Amino acid sequence: MNRINLIPSEVPGRRRTQDRIRRWSVLVGGTAVVLTLLYAGVARVAAGRDAEVEAVSSRYTHLQQRLQYAQLLIQERDRLTHRQEAVRAIRDPLPAAMVLEILGSALTPDSYLTHLSLSRSTPIQSGKGEARTQPSLRLHGRAPGHAQVAEIISSLSRAEGVHTVVLLSARDIAPREAQASEVEFQLQCLLMGGPSED
Repeated sequence: MNRINLIPSEVPGRRRTQDRIRRWSVLVGGTAVVLTLLYAGVARVAAGRDAEVEAVSSRYTHLQQRLQYAQLLIQERDRLTHRQEAVRAIRDPLPAAMVLEILGSALTPDSYLTHLSLSRSTPIQSGKGEARTQPSLRLHGRAPGHAQVAEIISSLSRAEGVHTVVLLSARDIAPREAQASEVEFQLQCLLMGGPSED
């Protein structure tokens, strides 16, 4: 039995071409969908990291501002401490009259002072357990000899209101610097009269 093909010869070739085009379209479409999903995922991860970086940067800026504020507070505390010490020094003057009386009775007739200074620099503990400062007297002077310096130290040690006397230095002055041989001395006296207590 003979078979007669009524389909034109170009129709099967056209169908195969259309099938190939469909397969390529599906492949290209699927690839595009996968690439789109990958891009969306990468963009989401990048956005999350950008948000983390922004949050860390904001926290760092906040910490820097708090550190600057703390430094300002420390500077203000130091300024107020110095001011309080100045006010305390004005309110509680050193006993100058008592110092002059002690010096007048302690110096020998041939000795004299070239410089003296009063300060409140030596810390002591008060009866209430609080740290206070003790008046300190520093003397620079000259005497005819070491015996007179020893006599001055002894007189100052016995004087009322003097806590401790320390010889800081004593040196002979050559005759070319003075008309007679002299001893230049430095003494430090800690006085008992401290700041007034409330």
